[in-house]
Amino acid sequence: STNNTLSINKTGVYWLEVTDKNTCKNRDSIDVTIHNLPQFSLGNDTAVCESFTLNAPTGYTNFWNDNSTNNTLSINKTGVYWLEITDKNTCKNRDSIDVTIHDLPQFSLGNDTILCEIKGFKIFAPVGFKYLWSNGDTSLTLQVASPNTYTLAITDGNNCMFTDSINIYQGEIPKLVINDTFKSCDSVLIYTSFFNKYMWNNVEGDSVFTSFQSETINLKVYSKDGCFTEANIQSIVEFAPKESSIEFETNNLEVQFKYPNLEKNTSLVWYFGTGDSSTLTEPKFVYKNYGAYQVVLKIYNDCGEIYIDSVLNLQNTGMISTIKSKPMIIYPNPTSDIITIKGLSEKGFTYIYDSNGKLVKISSENEINIVDLDEGIYYLKIFNNNNEIIGVTKVVLAK
Repeated sequence: STNNTLSINKTGVYWLEVTDKNTCKNRDSIDVTIHNLPQFSLGNDTAVCESFTLNAPTGYTNFWNDNSTNNTLSINKTGVYWLEITDKNTCKNRDSIDVTIHDLPQFSLGNDTILCEIKGFKIFAPVGFKYLWSNGDTSLTLQVASPNTYTLAITDGNNCMFTDSINIYQGEIPKLVINDTFKSCDSVLIYTSFFNKYMWNNVEGDSVFTSFQSETINLKVYSKDGCFTEANIQSIVEFAPKESSIEFETNNLEVQFKYPNLEKNTSLVWYFGTGDSSTLTEPKFVYKNYGAYQVVLKIYNDCGEIYIDSVLNLQNTGMISTIKSKPMIIYPNPTSDIITIKGLSEKGFTYIYDSNGKLVKISSENEINIVDLDEGIYYLKIFNNNNEIIGVTKVVLAK
């Protein structure tokens, strides 16, 4: 060729002969070695999830678009990335790749959960994805069957996947063992064993509750996991008989005895002053003779007793009359030292017997000190000045 340049792409010896205007000629040659460019590819343009790593071919010097020279390049943003490699002959080659980075779908199944009642509990996935639960289910919600670790993998429209797990634990259910009924006098003490928290009728308290009236009490006890067991407890509070009055309707020798205010679960005994008695609420009694009789009514229940004494004066008037009388009360019972007799219409004597029937003390006072006696059960017979019994009761001495 006679061009001013010669393109070479093969190894060989190349010469050039030049001729000047005087037709003088000269020739020179050159030995040229052609090296092939290093060949490599970063791959096809791609779209990936979250991040991507580009790998350089081995055996070359690397130069990435971010000026780094490592064998790999980590990518977490969408863009065009290139690599220039240089071989041992200092021959260079470059390739580029267009990478699209899709964000991972983000969601959470929530915090690990302690359940008191697992049956019916559901775990909900976010809407708008494909689902794969750890048990193979592909639905939007998962019915929890037992305590376990549950995992969900969701896949979005870019085929990007994200996974989250939740631990479901069975909470401790407290075991409440308690009587369904508590009964006592004046107040009821309800107690239970140790739990983390107590709610008595929706008010927080401790392991002991005092009720001052008959009522139904709702108790909830809680474990450390916040699970509760509840029970309804019947509190039955009873009281000693209250002071009231008795009535007599007399018709000559026939007397109708009445106590209009008899309370529930309370019993009574009428003593007619003749050695006769009755446990009827409104007994009728026919006396043999006119005269004065010391009538005593004993009213008692599990919480105490009172005595009402009255002098019944029967006269042959042919008229019906009504008499009211006040009660006699013995307290405290049980006692540790002194018993008091309240409501006596006249002074008399009190005879105290032990449980074997032995007479251990006689007193004419309304306050009797029995601290010198041994602990136990004693029986009191109370007489008026006519040596008639106006009261019989039992007293407990507890020191």
